[in-house]
Amino acid sequence: MKKFFFTAFLCISVSSLFALPSYYGLEGLYFIPSARSDAAVHLAYSSVPSTASELSLFPYSVRGNFKLSSVEIGLTNTYAYFLKEDIAFFGNEDWTLSGGGFSLDRTSVFPLIPSVKFAFPDEAVPNGSLAVGLEFPYGLFLCFDYLIPLSLPFALQVIVGMGTTGSTVASFGGVTLALPLNLALAVEACYSGKADFLTEAQELFVSAGLSYRLTKSVSADFVFRLDDDGVRRLLCGIDWSL
Repeated sequence: MKKFFFTAFLCISVSSLFALPSYYGLEGLYFIPSARSDAAVHLAYSSVPSTASELSLFPYSVRGNFKLSSVEIGLTNTYAYFLKEDIAFFGNEDWTLSGGGFSLDRTSVFPLIPSVKFAFPDEAVPNGSLAVGLEFPYGLFLCFDYLIPLSLPFALQVIVGMGTTGSTVASFGGVTLALPLNLALAVEACYSGKADFLTEAQELFVSAGLSYRLTKSVSADFVFRLDDDGVRRLLCGIDWSL
């Protein structure tokens, strides 16, 4: 029993090594937030999703986050990738993003969109964590994650959550698995529907990514993403954590 708890503690410790700055700003998987904030500072630079023939480091994604106690603040220039139709965040016409599907021209150095997350351990569930926050394109969100102890060097994290912008309601989930040879695999998915007609998707995607730790603080990421338009896209990048 003591050996089990010791192994569980080590798995939880190493699992934070594979935390990522989400493309939407907060720490999580590649496109969804997690209920934890492990790194004090996280910075990342990458391409945006493109077909293999169009893959380029420009236009690009830049994002970062930092933690103050249980509060995490993020910044990103890539706050939306795929929108079928125009969306007015929280019903405010001044905060409207144009739809039309996938668009690369939504990314630029400015503006940098802020996001925030309050993460805290779930005392009722060992190894669990809860978070509430604000992150576009999900809006106000609530998520839960759970760390499943495995024998080193393996570690498994499961994430589920939902969010709303007032005009859309999203549900998302994912898993990340720490592997030998400094590798980590993440698989995630999200369905976002219109609040007045949930069966009409605003955004629907699934993605799978492989992260390779180059040093204790630096990782390289390679991600595959499939959107509702049926086009397979790739992206690659590098992130740094402290």
